[in-house]
Amino acid sequence: MRRLLSLFLLPLILVGCGYNTGISKDIVEKDKNETSESEKDKKDEKIYTIDDVVEIKDSNGKPIYEINFTEIKDVTKEEIEKYGSYEETWINTYSNGIGEQAVKVTWKIRNIADELPLISFPIGLKVIDEEGETSLGGWVNRNNSIYGIDGNDFLEEDQDVFLGDTKSGAGYYILKNTSSEMDVLFTSERYNIDKKFEFSIK
Repeated sequence: MRRLLSLFLLPLILVGCGYNTGISKDIVEKDKNETSESEKDKKDEKIYTIDDVVEIKDSNGKPIYEINFTEIKDVTKEEIEKYGSYEETWINTYSNGIGEQAVKVTWKIRNIADELPLISFPIGLKVIDEEGETSLGGWVNRNNSIYGIDGNDFLEEDQDVFLGDTKSGAGYYILKNTSSEMDVLFTSERYNIDKKFEFSIK
């Protein structure tokens, strides 16, 4: 009787093992496919650079405006010469004395569909140096007046890009580490965008 019971249980055990092996294989294949899709999405993500025109769309896919960056320039030496010493520069002021490099970022914004005037400054820029450090701050020169790069410092008159207009602007970003290249991440909650740019610093 014990021998018969063993013979009866053996096929069930074998079937059970085969079934479990099948599930494990499916899980492995699923994880493999998800990883491949994730890697594919990462590879398909476009990285922009100097003079690339990027079209910004609203949540419905309607183009609103275009932006392109036209110059990325190291102005550290220029700023120090202008004010006579590092201590007197805006580099020192806006970085609490730890910024090593000031980079002037120049752009163009074109309003192609928005009936409300746009701000000529692309709020939402995150500048990253070669060491992976985010910029320490910066400034903009508006009508010979200096304002911090923080969006809270912008005035109503900065909304000057009317429908059909193209405006140029520039911001000065302070890097913690002297770099020959930098990344810019451009995000906007309003338009649900996340764009990456890579630049050489001239």
